[in-house]
Amino acid sequence: MGRESIAALKKMVDDLQDRDMGIKRDMTLFESVFQNFPIPATIWLINEKGLCTSRRVTDSKSQAWDTTPVKLTCVLSTYRCKFLQETLDKKIKEAVKSGKTVSFTCSNEDTCVWIRLVPRFSENHCVGVIGLSLDVTSSYKMIKTLVTIRDTTAITDNIRLSINRSIEASYVWSLLDSEAFS
Repeated sequence: MGRESIAALKKMVDDLQDRDMGIKRDMTLFESVFQNFPIPATIWLINEKGLCTSRRVTDSKSQAWDTTPVKLTCVLSTYRCKFLQETLDKKIKEAVKSGKTVSFTCSNEDTCVWIRLVPRFSENHCVGVIGLSLDVTSSYKMIKTLVTIRDTTAITDNIRLSINRSIEASYVWSLLDSEAFS
């Protein structure tokens, strides 16, 4: 091998080592942020066969969230609540089949979860889904209480206006499906 070839090979090896170190730093930073995230959340990657290839769960606790180890490889047991789990399973199939992002809320008496499923593509073929679940229960309960007060209580126009402003100012309100409040 000539000196130029060896120098080119050495530069390529150095570049790959720098890239790998950068990826490791980024992953460490991501893990640190995710583990300290103040809202119960789960993010996962699902392949085209429906198998979970990676899953991360925040340290935040929630009644709806599964407490099994983070290395769990099946999203079929993400939630303890059967209704929440069945809804998630149905929506994953919908996202894979349509190839479009699906966002939805799912709630029961105790919990409200907002979920976004983003299909992943390779050469125009859906190869899986990236999913993110956020427990928005506290905001959901506050908004639901305000809606109930507004709709069932004799209140002044000023109070009604204040309640409407409070509801509309909530970022979570913009994420939640209107049927979540029916």
